[in-house]
Amino acid sequence: MEKPEKKGPVGKTLAVVYGAVAAFTAISIIVPIWMEKLEQRASRKR
Repeated sequence: MEKPEKKGPVGKTLAVVYGAVAAFTAISIIVPIWMEKLEQRASRKR
């Protein structure tokens, strides 16, 4: 296994892709929970 000293365009692209995937998963998990909390607050006001 060789350790690349400098990150090439492939490494940067992978980093961007992984970052986007991580952000998308986080959003898909957080948003439903956040929506439930908002709905609970709205129902309490009624």
